[in-house]
Amino acid sequence: MRMSRECGNCRQAADCLTITCSNRIAVLNGQQIYGMGEVADGIWQVLDGFVSLQAYTAEGDLALTRLVAARGVFGYRSFISGEPRSSSAVAIGPCTLKHIPGDLLRQLVRREPRLGAALQLSMARTLRDANDRILGLVTQNCAAKTLRFLEWLAYRQGVEPTPAGFQVITPFPQRDIARIIGVTPESLSRALRRLRDAGIVVLAGRRIEVNDGWDSYVAGDR
Repeated sequence: MRMSRECGNCRQAADCLTITCSNRIAVLNGQQIYGMGEVADGIWQVLDGFVSLQAYTAEGDLALTRLVAARGVFGYRSFISGEPRSSSAVAIGPCTLKHIPGDLLRQLVRREPRLGAALQLSMARTLRDANDRILGLVTQNCAAKTLRFLEWLAYRQGVEPTPAGFQVITPFPQRDIARIIGVTPESLSRALRRLRDAGIVVLAGRRIEVNDGWDSYVAGDR
């Protein structure tokens, strides 16, 4: 089912920048927002939930290239470059999105130079995060990758991780977490058992409690 991307509420540039804009699209778990090869007709913002950007590797496997959380923006690279979408966007769990159509976005950038600067900053942060992710995938073991992901998730849920520990609610099944951090589901299961047996994590369904000592795993001290 193709999603409606039309914004019938904001026809003034200033309106679209306000938090009162009611252009909100509810998306179901697994629903595709756009596909690879599509023409970019605007950009998207996650208001609530998570969106995965996925692309096919040279071997034909579907790989997750980026995970976008609340307040994150996606779809802007293809829009700015004028190239077809290089990845597909799929909802992970139910989420709420905002779509800014291309014609309105061009008005916004012309009238609000701050928006263009914000998009450039967002792209720079995306590149930095991608570099950090690649470095982590190369240098960290599975336990460290798992804890690093839980730390990232905590920040997105408004939780401040401390050396004493933190708690998160993960909206993802283990197979999706494994794909996000670039390991096999079996490797993730072994890492979680190791962390549980060491008293670093307590698993209770989707709630995960991370205890004192977790940061030493991330730092590579264990």
